[in-house]
Amino acid sequence: APEAGKELAEIRKLFEEAVRQTRTLSFELSPPILYELGLDAALEWLGEEFQRRHGFEFEFNCEDKDSVPEAIGVLMFQAVRELLANVGKHAKAKHVKMASRMDGAQLCICVQDDGKGFDVKAATAAATEKASLGLFSIRERMRHIGGSFVVETKPGHGTTAVLHAPLKGESS
Repeated sequence: APEAGKELAEIRKLFEEAVRQTRTLSFELSPPILYELGLDAALEWLGEEFQRRHGFEFEFNCEDKDSVPEAIGVLMFQAVRELLANVGKHAKAKHVKMASRMDGAQLCICVQDDGKGFDVKAATAAATEKASLGLFSIRERMRHIGGSFVVETKPGHGTTAVLHAPLKGESS
């Protein structure tokens, strides 16, 4: 029936959009560049993607370092992706800086924005009520591998998030 044709066309359109978004998300969560060129190239690409989407200026500073075990690279990439997603959704930042360096036997990644900042205690309480796992999830994943995650922020003063991940031992 002609009426069913219109509805089927709309369903097809919705389905195609869902498939496109699923592919995009899958690519973002585990991009080929991470496995082919390494963590630093993937972090730079990720920052540029968020810059393009959210309009902030992005700066990436990377010190030369030894290769990062794949499992740690994937974990750090996903954590940084979550941090940049938060910047894009909430911070209203104009500038975002990211730095990656070795700190002894640990990989250190710092993400800093000049956005509106937030009250950490209030955000933690709100996340518990809404079952939002962003920062909590990062903290738990870092703790699980023997690393750390520190957030320094206050309303009106931007946010600095620092991830440390050990490169030797159990996490490797």
